[in-house]
Amino acid sequence: MRLYHKSKTSRLCGGDPCIGNTRIAVWSLVRHRRLGASDAIILESFPDRTATDLINAWADADAYPDEIEQIIRKND
Repeated sequence: MRLYHKSKTSRLCGGDPCIGNTRIAVWSLVRHRRLGASDAIILESFPDRTATDLINAWADADAYPDEIEQIIRKND
């Protein structure tokens, strides 16, 4: 069970975990962060998202690290 309302359907992001009914994939946010983007920079890139969305994305990534790593590898 996911920690917050996020979608994981084949219609959005190819079935990868994403925030709500958006096309913003959790793995993509994690990748941005690993490349050095701060939360502030990420939020500037997605102005309709909130700090709470990022907190929840990080919690999801922490709860499912193997899944996120596998998706990142698949998309690199």
